[in-house]
Amino acid sequence: MPTQTQTAHRHPKPNFAVLLVDDEPLIRRGVESELTARGYPTVTAANGAEALAALDAHADISVMVTDIAMPGIDGHELARRAQALFPELRVILATGLDPDPTQPRLLPMLMKPYSPANLVDAIDLAMTKV
Repeated sequence: MPTQTQTAHRHPKPNFAVLLVDDEPLIRRGVESELTARGYPTVTAANGAEALAALDAHADISVMVTDIAMPGIDGHELARRAQALFPELRVILATGLDPDPTQPRLLPMLMKPYSPANLVDAIDLAMTKV
C-alpha cells in the first residue's frame, strides 16, 4: 500500500505556480529543480522586492515559500506585505534558525534543511486549506 507521501506525488500537474524566495542561490536552484521535477511550475526570487514584483507579474502563483532570514525585507514582513496585496496567497515560511518566540506562528513553517517530500507535502497541505 502506498504511503501518504507516495500518494500525494501521483496527483496531476498543479494548476498553480509556486514562488520560492531565498537569498541563497544554491538553495533556490536546488529547490526549484526539485519542485519542477515534481511538476510544480516554479518562479524564484532572491529577495522580498523581487518576490513582490514576481507576484505582480505572475497571476498563477498561489503558494509562496520564503526564507525568513533575508537582507532587506525578511520573510515575516514579506508574508505580511504579500498577503495584504494578494489575500488568497498561501505562505510557507522556511528557516534554518531557531524560530523567534516573539513572532506569532500564524503560518506554516519548514525547518531547513527540509526534504523535497516535506516541501511538497507542505505545499499540498497549504493548497487544501480553505
